Amino acid sequence: MRVMRLAIAWALVTGCTPSKTDPGDTINADSGDAPWRYDDDLSIRENCFSGVGAGVDSFGSYDRFNPVMGRHCAGTHHQDIRDVEKLVFLGDSITAGTWPTKERDFYRHQLTALLQSRFGDIEVLDCSEYGARTDDFMAHSNRQINKCFPGLMAGETIEPKRTLVIWTMGGNDLLTIGDAAQAGGDTTLLLAKIDEVVEYQREALLFFKDQADTLFPAGVDVVFTNNYEFTDGTGDFGSCPTAATIGIDYTISSWALGYLTINESYMEMAVDTGTDMVLLMEHFCGHGFHADDPQNGCYKGPDTPIYFDPSCIHPTPEGHTALAKLFDQVIAGD
Repeated sequence: MRVMRLAIAWALVTGCTPSKTDPGDTINADSGDAPWRYDDDLSIRENCFSGVGAGVDSFGSYDRFNPVMGRHCAGTHHQDIRDVEKLVFLGDSITAGTWPTKERDFYRHQLTALLQSRFGDIEVLDCSEYGARTDDFMAHSNRQINKCFPGLMAGETIEPKRTLVIWTMGGNDLLTIGDAAQAGGDTTLLLAKIDEVVEYQREALLFFKDQADTLFPAGVDVVFTNNYEFTDGTGDFGSCPTAATIGIDYTISSWALGYLTINESYMEMAVDTGTDMVLLMEHFCGHGFHADDPQNGCYKGPDTPIYFDPSCIHPTPEGHTALAKLFDQVIAGD
């Protein structure tokens, strides 16, 4: 992975983009073609995203980590999630929700309704925050995990209820790295920042999974997303109409590779910790600000809805609904 990160960081600085291979022509899980079955002899990309062109650099090469994929293609299937009594949301503003989307349309509310219909009356806590980064999980004593599980980090209490923890996190870290790259940050600096994101995420996952028997005797499951971006794999950050206004009109042609690097690391963690990852990047590609471009590798057809609101980085109500459904599919399993 270190060699991969070096290659990616160099691409961020120089704009050089590694070549990609064509995944071939297979049935696309998103196409509506029937009948369709997940084929274990094919790659994740061949099974789930065969319609995506070879020039989309943001699609990770996940197969080498040997994840167990859900047949729904929404994400992995490493956990048997059942009998949930407590639902906890951590993460950034995607989870916290933002204007102009109405609160009732935030994905966490939609997902809560779906899970309550499945598991009954469950306790729900939300410790997500606008602008949160991966160091906000537990690097500070008053941060998210400690807020939702007071006393647990200090070993003073246990959580008696079977718990499901949900989060979106990493997008703000990536924007910070983008700022550093735009400011002329060298390869060493970018690598250090990428490593920090990965390690903070890993620390949070290990907090739940390494201490599950002690702190969560009834059981704990964790489902998180990888990180999406709004350029449909083009790296054209200026494609969002308000990108210049909010200062994210990046001109780094291969910036999508930064997302690829983080997302591959996230998948490796999901496998190592036995947690589950939603393929948010892959499912939202084609719903960004190049959605109407037939030449784009993620193009899904005419009248495809854009899932990103005027902030460029937050979901529309339709995007929140799509995200809630992806989480629900991963939680339900096969």
